[in-house]
Amino acid sequence: MSRTRDTLDGAPAPGVEWHLGHPDGSHPLPPGRPLRVGRSLDCEVVLDHPSISRHHATITFVGDRPRIEDAGSRHGTLVNGQRIEGAAPLKHGDRIALGGLTLTVQDLRRQERAQRDTLQIPALNAAQAARTLRNLPATGEHDAVTAMVTEIQLMVDAGEGARAASLVHGLLKNWNAQPATTAIDEGTLRRGSTAILRAVTADNAAWVDAVVKLHQSRGVLMHASTLDQLEAATRRAPRVDWTLLDGYARWLRSSGVASARGEYGQFCVERLAQILRGRPAL
Repeated sequence: MSRTRDTLDGAPAPGVEWHLGHPDGSHPLPPGRPLRVGRSLDCEVVLDHPSISRHHATITFVGDRPRIEDAGSRHGTLVNGQRIEGAAPLKHGDRIALGGLTLTVQDLRRQERAQRDTLQIPALNAAQAARTLRNLPATGEHDAVTAMVTEIQLMVDAGEGARAASLVHGLLKNWNAQPATTAIDEGTLRRGSTAILRAVTADNAAWVDAVVKLHQSRGVLMHASTLDQLEAATRRAPRVDWTLLDGYARWLRSSGVASARGEYGQFCVERLAQILRGRPAL
């Protein structure tokens, strides 16, 4: 049995975006204060299981993103099968093992977005995509780009990799043609990079390298959603250029770009370290 203080088991708490899913219920994770997880009744998330320590772990937030840290428990805390050392950032779909229990991290906003993305939009073929990209200015928000990014996502979900690839190549060609001094709108970069990484398979690992190079050449941090898709892409295409990704992580630390963004910059550094720990052994 398990429960969350002041919350009924089984029903997501209204207005709370992050939850821990468990067969016995859904545990809300409201930001703003540390949330203790353990067997003791004074914990915010109470897990009544003999393998759980009284105070097993603590969940805190950096901005609107949760992370977990073991509290000196008897059996330790694992995220996606790996024992954590220090604080580990969490994302939608992560599996947290505490003793003999496994909980799943749920981002309700992401689930709602996934439902909205199932809405159909007019399809763009490769020729239309090329014409559209040639006529786009370098910066700013564009309905055409938004439509193309959404189309990539829908094609990936439908298993139409070849059609998605034509649009991905178009986006990368457009961005690479712009001088490094020309800014790309942050929202456009986030949506486009995330869509590109969602389309990555073992046959096009170079797209991962292209997204990493793009962020470093532009001198920017990756958005949290891009980092999530980056990790998923490296699992599908493990033959990415890990040296390039490691270089981007090192550059973030040495250039001061991460430190200038405070807690979010530190989150990005930690998240990249987590991804790099998943690289295949040589």
